[in-house]
Amino acid sequence: MTRRMKALLTVVIALPLAYTAAAWLIGMNVQAQLENREQEALSSAPYVALTHHAYQRGVWSATEESTYALRIPGLFARATAAVAGGASSLQLTIRNRIYHGPLPRFRSIALASIDTELVPPPALGKALNAVFGGQSVVSIHTTMGWLGGTRTELSSPAFKVQLPAGAVLSSRGLQASVETTRERASFKVHLTSGGLGIAGPRGRADLGQIGLDAAMQRAFEALYVGDSHLQVAGAQFEGPSGGAFMLKGLTMRSASSVNGGYVDTAADLAADELDIQKLSFSRLVYSLHLTHLEGTSLAALTQALRQAQSGAAAAGGPPSPLAMRDALSHYGVDLLVHDPVFAIPELGFAMPEGQFQLSATLAARGIKREDLSGPGGFMSVIPHLDAAVDARIDVALLEKLLGLSAQAAHHSDQIQKLAQQGLLKREGSAWRVQLAYHAGKLTVNGQPYPPAPSPPS
Repeated sequence: MTRRMKALLTVVIALPLAYTAAAWLIGMNVQAQLENREQEALSSAPYVALTHHAYQRGVWSATEESTYALRIPGLFARATAAVAGGASSLQLTIRNRIYHGPLPRFRSIALASIDTELVPPPALGKALNAVFGGQSVVSIHTTMGWLGGTRTELSSPAFKVQLPAGAVLSSRGLQASVETTRERASFKVHLTSGGLGIAGPRGRADLGQIGLDAAMQRAFEALYVGDSHLQVAGAQFEGPSGGAFMLKGLTMRSASSVNGGYVDTAADLAADELDIQKLSFSRLVYSLHLTHLEGTSLAALTQALRQAQSGAAAAGGPPSPLAMRDALSHYGVDLLVHDPVFAIPELGFAMPEGQFQLSATLAARGIKREDLSGPGGFMSVIPHLDAAVDARIDVALLEKLLGLSAQAAHHSDQIQKLAQQGLLKREGSAWRVQLAYHAGKLTVNGQPYPPAPSPPS
């Protein structure tokens, strides 16, 4: 045998062995990354609990199965019970088929590729199987890159299924992609959906077309900052005895950033129309800006609130007011001593009778820890506050809203008394009030309050 043939034979024997060893080592790394990612996700999702987990790793591939319990109290309890066939929590199983690199299934160059199957609750699963013939209703494929990032593609066709409880679940399709960088330092989300609906004996609810785009980066370990934009074409809800709710043209934009050691964030919510029973609103706007929030304290507060929610979810109820208060009182002090600013640049709506508009700012200036440790406690904050409120409402609109009350005549008398006292002022066809608080003094419509006593005649 020639030297060249020996070298070639050595390569032929060594290459498969090297590839096999690489696949085995990569499989260990992939398992560690996936389990770390799962723990991080659970820590930020207080109403999701892991009830079962199994991971079986081979040389070229692995399988993972995880079951989660979704427990959301209050608003979504009825919808959860309908989908879960009457159960108190929604159980969802996720099965992953993982193919290790360096060349997963010889189709790509990556650390790993993952095909994910969602296994719904038995009642919903039986109904979906009847429609899809045992095929998965959601297609999910993830590629894990060599530099630690991932890309997940998700799609689901339109469908309509009959649930055992008498409800009908319908989806008008969904497409989504999620990209993350190493250790989830940043992520991007793009989602479009035709909408989702459920109808049955307990009522009906429907969400119209949905679009979501977000680009976020991690800050202070527990926070994400960046930009997001959510659009919902409409939403409807009607209970078994009426009580209709209809919303059209909902948009929500948020933008947050780190400025030095502080976080500035702004959220703007708007809707074209809102109908609640016999009331119709239009041009609804709500803007909330929070600036100069000390980042480390905000992250600690966020983690404390998540822990309180997690404990409550495990017990099957809402968060304990005591636990929430303790978190706010402990870390809220850290935020207050760094001069935070709270602002509502715009809050308003319109009705056929007129408009309501409000703007407000609230700042805490120069507070020290010793101010809050005295007998006055948080009441010691008041002298340090700077606040301003400017509200305007059309007279016809106010009369319409007061007319909904059984004590409309009494409320109208109170309005007139406030106007006589200068606490309300008439500007054309509207009432307006301007409040300002600075250096421990309150003014109403530019005049001190309480007003100075009149000199004796």
